[in-house]
Amino acid sequence: MGILDTLFRKKINCPPLDPTSVAAARIAARSVQLEPLVRKIHVRLELVPAADTVYVFLDKPPGAFGLAWFENGREMNFTSLKADQGVSQGRIQILSKKIAAAYKKSAGTARYALTIAGREVLVTPSDVLVAAIRQAIDEAVS
Repeated sequence: MGILDTLFRKKINCPPLDPTSVAAARIAARSVQLEPLVRKIHVRLELVPAADTVYVFLDKPPGAFGLAWFENGREMNFTSLKADQGVSQGRIQILSKKIAAAYKKSAGTARYALTIAGREVLVTPSDVLVAAIRQAIDEAVS
């Protein structure tokens, strides 16, 4: 499927991310963590850079999607919240709904294209979206 994915992957129709922007600097600061993730995930990726991490939407938010991010140099996701922090499946579903709602609210936010690890990804620089994601995760684990 890798070759077919490459051939049929839609080109991102957004302007390129300004390499001097805060978002670009945040992504560059985490490139060591992001590049392996980008290489191993073969679905659509959207990066939401934060001051302390980069949230990575996988697939097609706000519908069917996953989310990955980095804490203390470690990749985190919904599964790791369940395994490592004992978050119940019910709380994960609530978390997912809250993040999907925050994503929908960010629909008008400017999005940009960026190539990382040889692959074009979408970037959404939004402190409002970052805050909503962080709050939803914090509520799920508390």
